[in-house]
Amino acid sequence: MNDSFAEENLYRQALNFLGQARKVGMKLGLQNVQRLAMEMGNPHENLNFIHIAGTNGKGSTAAFIASALQASGLKTGLFSSPHLVTIRERIQVNGKPITKIQFSRWVLEIQGKIQKIRQLKEDFTCTFFEIMAIAAILEFSRSKVDWVVWETGLGGRLDATNFVIPRLSVITNIDYDHTQFLGETLEEIAAEKAGIIKEGVPVVVGNLSHGALEVVKKCAARVGAPVVEVFRSVSLKSIKLDYKEHWVEIAGFPFCLGLTGYHQLENAACAFVSLKLLFSKEDPLDIKSIQQGFRAVDWPGRFQLLWEKPLCIVDGAHNVGAVVQLVANWEKIFGDEPYHLVFGVLKDKNFALMADVLKRKAQEVTLIKPPTVRGLEPQKLFPFFGDVKLRVCSCWSDFKLSLDRTSLPILVTGSLYLIGHVLVEECGGKEEYRWNELLDG
Repeated sequence: MNDSFAEENLYRQALNFLGQARKVGMKLGLQNVQRLAMEMGNPHENLNFIHIAGTNGKGSTAAFIASALQASGLKTGLFSSPHLVTIRERIQVNGKPITKIQFSRWVLEIQGKIQKIRQLKEDFTCTFFEIMAIAAILEFSRSKVDWVVWETGLGGRLDATNFVIPRLSVITNIDYDHTQFLGETLEEIAAEKAGIIKEGVPVVVGNLSHGALEVVKKCAARVGAPVVEVFRSVSLKSIKLDYKEHWVEIAGFPFCLGLTGYHQLENAACAFVSLKLLFSKEDPLDIKSIQQGFRAVDWPGRFQLLWEKPLCIVDGAHNVGAVVQLVANWEKIFGDEPYHLVFGVLKDKNFALMADVLKRKAQEVTLIKPPTVRGLEPQKLFPFFGDVKLRVCSCWSDFKLSLDRTSLPILVTGSLYLIGHVLVEECGGKEEYRWNELLDG
């Protein structure tokens, strides 16, 4: 009992510290995270990284790669964001989140190092994401992982993950998101994403517009980084797609994907090309291991079937490009059938355009504010849904009380914060989820 109490106390201290760090806000740049890594002894220098950037799809691509590496018997670390239920999801080794005690120890050790640096540099601060990145590296170094699948947070060039030298860089796609930080055009956004490209390190690129692709190629050429275009490298074919199963063919090989949705073919192809490039003909990754990994991949909240009666799909699409893909997926699987949309979104998203895309298939709409200080008040969405029947619910359980009012299939989307809330209500984990309150500082 005492050990359990001590563990919970340390975890609370760590989360409180991270909550305070969140108040620092977002600061793009590498100076502070590099200084902190140096204070920790630069443990990243002994790790093998696959660095992944992209507007959409980078999390799924990272999950495919990590699952295939693990299926091949390679010890694999995965750093991703955001989390759905527990912050510990962001740091995983072989598919398992870091333990509470180890997470707490790393975060509190980092807190001590920051205080030490402040003795020399009084104004030194680190953001929440910088601390998380260093904690991940400490865990991956301690665990002696063979590979680290390393997902950017925002952009690339000035993202806190960009202080490592990877063995491979991946840019999944480029669309409009975080334009206040990354630029107003796809070409400007591409330049920021391409900032992860390093001298001589190959870069795999997914489905990019012509202008964005040209920017990436120029950035790569300047540092002598070979560019491999996924859609010029392998043939792709969707064989069977429904809300339960997705069979595809990549480079002539059949795969059953653990993630449903037509766009997952592109993400799996990015992962496949990355793995084939990374492991040479002399030391290839067995195709059966890749097939096994792609089938076993677990990445909740991505066109996930929640129930069948009534049919309910949850998807974490949280920008315009992602909801366009989501509606296209719905149409490929369900044809002209409309849905009851459950929608919640963050204040800093282009929610007007997101609503415009989603309302095209919506016969009814329920609005729920995502459970975060960044969540948009539902009433501000009223003007963007036209004549569609609207109502507001305070939370998911409130919505479920009125399920008998609709005979439509249900689509829940708009924010990963909303999806996390729904999954906790349906699948459990409320006790762990409550800890997130401390992260709001």
